[in-house]
Amino acid sequence: MTATVTSGATGKVTFYDGVTILGVGTISGAQASISTVMLPSGNRKLRAHYQGDGTYAASSSATVPQSVLAGKSNGFQPPLSDPGANFNGTAATVVGDFNDDGKQDFILVNYPYRSLTIYLGNGDGTFQTGRPYAFAYDPTSVAVGDFNGDGHADLAVGLSYTDSIAILRGNGDGTFQPAVYYACGSTPTAIAVADFNRDGLADLIVNHNGAYDATSLSLLLGKADGTFQNATSIPAGSTASSIAVADFNGDGAPDVVVALGPAAKISILLGNGDGTFQAPKLYAYSDGADVVSAADFNGDGHPDVLVTASIGEVYVLLGNGDGTLGPPLTYSTGYYPESVLIGDFDGDGFVDLAITHYFSSIPYLSGPYIGIAPGHGDGTFGAAALYPALNFPYTGAVGDFNGDGRTDMVTSSAAYSGYTIFLGNAVAPITIQTTPTNLQFTVDNGAPQTAPQTLNLAPGTHTIAVASPQTAPGTQYVFTGWSDSGAASHTITVGATAATYTATFKTQYLLTTAAFPQSGGTVTPASGAYYDAGSPVTITATPNPPLTFTGWSGAASTSNPLQITMSAPLTIAAAFDIPGATCTMTGDTTASIADVQFIVNEALGVIPANNDLNNDGVVNIVDIQKVLDAALNFGCLQ
Repeated sequence: MTATVTSGATGKVTFYDGVTILGVGTISGAQASISTVMLPSGNRKLRAHYQGDGTYAASSSATVPQSVLAGKSNGFQPPLSDPGANFNGTAATVVGDFNDDGKQDFILVNYPYRSLTIYLGNGDGTFQTGRPYAFAYDPTSVAVGDFNGDGHADLAVGLSYTDSIAILRGNGDGTFQPAVYYACGSTPTAIAVADFNRDGLADLIVNHNGAYDATSLSLLLGKADGTFQNATSIPAGSTASSIAVADFNGDGAPDVVVALGPAAKISILLGNGDGTFQAPKLYAYSDGADVVSAADFNGDGHPDVLVTASIGEVYVLLGNGDGTLGPPLTYSTGYYPESVLIGDFDGDGFVDLAITHYFSSIPYLSGPYIGIAPGHGDGTFGAAALYPALNFPYTGAVGDFNGDGRTDMVTSSAAYSGYTIFLGNAVAPITIQTTPTNLQFTVDNGAPQTAPQTLNLAPGTHTIAVASPQTAPGTQYVFTGWSDSGAASHTITVGATAATYTATFKTQYLLTTAAFPQSGGTVTPASGAYYDAGSPVTITATPNPPLTFTGWSGAASTSNPLQITMSAPLTIAAAFDIPGATCTMTGDTTASIADVQFIVNEALGVIPANNDLNNDGVVNIVDIQKVLDAALNFGCLQ
């Protein structure tokens, strides 16, 4: 991403996806740029903010919409498990690029073992040996951001049984500088990064549930040097267990949604854009709130809210775009959902859910599992596809660990060491072709496509269809069948095996027939019918007396009836005439104005002759008209 500023401006530019900070670029030659591998799939809203200098004031760009599509995926490959070195327990997982190599890495928060473990990605779905980073207290949460604008990923770590968080500045090589501690509320359990006062600097919002201030959050506003101001307390509305950040009213300022645990409520804190918030708006539902997330589940451009409950349900509250939420929609997940990972796991453009379960109440899954619930794009979800999981997954994160564009996952356990990688499985291509080629088909009632096409469709069922007949000038193609014996429109299943579907059509050609002149007789068959390619057709000309058939136009034969074979569009005309009538009176072979004058003279009695061409006993203007028609159309009876 590149932003252009006024020539001579200095300093830095912050790049955003909505209210999420993507990175900070230093201005050089009136431009600042960043590269990121962390842009998730979906409809993104990208913008840049110039932080200003002593000469030029701060300013922001317009928002640029950008659609990011996840690669089509057919479930997941067999999980890759590593025993790791995270000391038998993980409280949180976060993905980032910690050594600036353009490959995604991840960090496990080791609770209660007073450390983080950093796993650097190899870019192929595998990871280097974990690097532990020790603390004096147990870490509970971690968030990633570039706090000092040097282009390297930094960490904010919540520490249990303390009143502080730790800031670790990244060196850009997978290592971090010694921790700097900041006081906040007791027992911080969740941290989110956003620019709450819109100055281009990363700020922190911290959830804590210590005994003394469980009903409030802490806000730490960032400074230009990467340090933070003292924490200020923000009322949450009740005992908070989880937080997420989004722009719920579309004003460009980050807002906060808070899960209020035992109260079975969530609260929305709308940001004022200056580091302060409006009073919490509370929303109730039927059971306690454990984890809260924000995403656009119905594709209307407004963030929605998802909350998990320990009874086995997930609640989705659709955002109205004005800071309010609709009533909760309930989705049953099975026993004990520990966390919900959000991403487009099948590549169909809709947000899906990956729900980790520590225990199983499903009879044929004796142990833990992960359920992938496909999103319908309207805020509802289909039945989950279940994947047995290793080591009782408790937490996880979404990324693209092998760079193939598909959505992957990493999960880890609260009771066992190590991690498990789920790589998105490639979808087998589907080829649609037609015989003859270059005819059209549709998939899932979409726009017509011209065959042949090889498609990477999302796994599951799809509808392929062809229209019949399909036409070209003088030709039509009539559907006769699919290679899988399906109807013209029918359902196919896309899975792990490549498949080809061929629609066969028979070719038909248009036969056009005519009488010449039109009143001279009839021609059968009638004009405008289509006949199968290669089929024989008999054409018969029947004159109206006293006219007789004189030949064909469009065919070499003079036979009547005429036998033809339909190998292309054909136009055949039968000619009719009165025997001996030529409409030529001057001795030449072509009717002309001289012949008209000849009849005029006869009508005046100047030249005695018998040019009564219509046999009505009188030579008059009707006979002259016949000669005129003949002169214009080269035949006596035109």
